[in-house]
Amino acid sequence: MPIQTINPSTGQVIKSFDGLSKGTLTEIIENANSAFLDWRNTSMKHGSGLMLKAAEILKDNKQEVAAVITLEMSKAISESLAEVEKCA
Repeated sequence: MPIQTINPSTGQVIKSFDGLSKGTLTEIIENANSAFLDWRNTSMKHGSGLMLKAAEILKDNKQEVAAVITLEMSKAISESLAEVEKCA
């Protein structure tokens, strides 16, 4: 059964996604755990640099990210923009 993203304001389906098999889900979880174990050993200097880069990407794409937040959560665009800025 597909998983659907639904616009809460209109009830319209935005996009449908196929479910994952148990094997695929297990692989994703194992990969996430492996990434966590690597990240846990990352130096503060390197990790903070990556987080600053993530903030830069959010700021550079804030209009697009805010549009998705607004579409999927029915927030006003001004609230969505503020959320992106806060996260960045």
